[in-house]
Amino acid sequence: MIIKSDASLRPLASVQFHQGVDIAGGRGEKVYAVTDGWIHHVTGDRVDVSAGVTRSFQYYHVRSTLKSGERVVAGVTVIGTIKREAGHVHLTEIDGGRVINPLLHLYPYVDRIPPTVHGVELTTVSGGRVATDDVSGRVVISARADDSQTGDVAGAWHGMPVAPAVIDWGLTNEHGSVVRRMQRVMDFRRRIPLPRRFWSVYADSTRQNFPVIDNKFNFRRPGRFDFLIANPLDTRVFPNGSYVIDVRAMDSCGNTADLREPITIRNP
Repeated sequence: MIIKSDASLRPLASVQFHQGVDIAGGRGEKVYAVTDGWIHHVTGDRVDVSAGVTRSFQYYHVRSTLKSGERVVAGVTVIGTIKREAGHVHLTEIDGGRVINPLLHLYPYVDRIPPTVHGVELTTVSGGRVATDDVSGRVVISARADDSQTGDVAGAWHGMPVAPAVIDWGLTNEHGSVVRRMQRVMDFRRRIPLPRRFWSVYADSTRQNFPVIDNKFNFRRPGRFDFLIANPLDTRVFPNGSYVIDVRAMDSCGNTADLREPITIRNP
């Protein structure tokens, strides 16, 4: 993701969702086919495998000697070996013309570490900060959340955060009564959203790991994932008083984390 440091230049940014999963591996390690199929295309460090009429897989960062038309067998055929400078293989799955999450089918895949919801930020529609104890009018609410990598990833990507798979949010009043039931903000467990939805899922302050900002590559700088949970919320429909914003993050294996952020609505 390439972004500008000035959020007002957001429409000029080159952004897209990560189209698949990265699987760590060392130089020269073998990459096996994850499903039966036929080699559809081989170019550069990418191999495409057709696995049916509408389903296909793309393997990136591999050296391969396979040719179009060759048959591959899951767990048997070696697609290629991981390139030295990559340190991982990128796997994209496409079904019916849409990118879906390969973690639906990758086994064994185990994750017992829940995500983390770091905090909630409120701003005006124009971007000004809003204090949580003095909320009024229409406000934009974002939640910062991330997840730890599964396994001990070696090299430069060690310890870099990843995005959770699901974000939900709701609102309760000071008596604990639900005034806005939990609703789903986004869900990456199956489909990867289209690029045009990027800024409806993420807030301006979002950046990827190793971001390029103002044409400067920030090596080993961790990413930050700020999700738009209300854009905007009209607080004038609620009586003045104390409320709690509930945010829940979940990973692909169902581990969850919750954050409760108290706010006070003070409309004139």
